[in-house]
Amino acid sequence: MESKTFSMEPDESDLGKQAWIEKAMQDRRSEWTEAKQLTIFCGSWNVNGKKPKDDCRTWLMPVEEKQVLPDLVCLGFQEVVDLNAQSLLVDHNVSANWQEHLGKTKLMDNTFDDQYILVKTVHLVGLLMLVYVRKNLKSKVRNVEAEVCGVGILGYGGNKGAVAVRLDIYDSSICFVNMRIYIHIYYVYICMYICADMYMYVFM
Repeated sequence: MESKTFSMEPDESDLGKQAWIEKAMQDRRSEWTEAKQLTIFCGSWNVNGKKPKDDCRTWLMPVEEKQVLPDLVCLGFQEVVDLNAQSLLVDHNVSANWQEHLGKTKLMDNTFDDQYILVKTVHLVGLLMLVYVRKNLKSKVRNVEAEVCGVGILGYGGNKGAVAVRLDIYDSSICFVNMRIYIHIYYVYICMYICADMYMYVFM
């Protein structure tokens, strides 16, 4: 009986063909793809359990006279409620108060609500994330997902952890993570674990 040995190593000629194909596609990229410029505003605010009352204008537009309105706005809040036993056990809807407060904020000539639409909100006890998009780009946003990850009391409590939102806009995927963990160098590893966990849930 005749036996044959097969090599698992890639053929150099195949690698050359692949490189040629990739180069040819890049050279003609303008024929099959279009570049879009997007501006994104990401804000983080530990509100220390206080209700929304401060003017958010200078936060959202710190240099108004030179700034254009961003296409995407992601706002991450920490400690939107007091971190007590009741907050851990009772579900709450704190996003409504912040949505209403932000919606009345004046940006340039119009209010926030006049120019943006909420695409996703997600919260975990004291963590809250709100993601907005310009109204004229709403049709370009799809595959919006959200996930929460608690790593606090008993390893699962929501007093510490993270919330995440992922979305596709045009043909690009974006993921936002809002996190609050213990202050210690050891917990850097927990931070890495949370990010990996979030990636698995919102992208897989």
